[in-house]
Amino acid sequence: MGDYSFETLKLQAEALKLSDADIAQYVISQQAIAREERARERELHIAKMTTEQEKDRLKHETEQEKVRLQDELEMAKLKSSPLNVPIDISRPSLPIYRDGEDMATYLVRFERIASLFPK
Repeated sequence: MGDYSFETLKLQAEALKLSDADIAQYVISQQAIAREERARERELHIAKMTTEQEKDRLKHETEQEKVRLQDELEMAKLKSSPLNVPIDISRPSLPIYRDGEDMATYLVRFERIASLFPK
């Protein structure tokens, strides 16, 4: 951004050999350009600050979510510890006797599978 002081702009206008009325118009237009540049810079600065704040907020939320998920994982581990294991084991099915099958073999198989069931 250049020097937009009145004196500098007046000297520039005189160097361009502008008339008094044109000098005034030149100074006014250059100062307007300077104001617009400053306004754009402010807007960019505000946008940058907003973006950084948004990034910080998202980072904070992500960290909170990680902590929450870790807590849930720890709770799930505690609930599934050997002392609190719910009995949800699928049971083997008892064998079915079929015609022509050896009765002794069937009874041995039946007793072995039956012994797997909790008492």
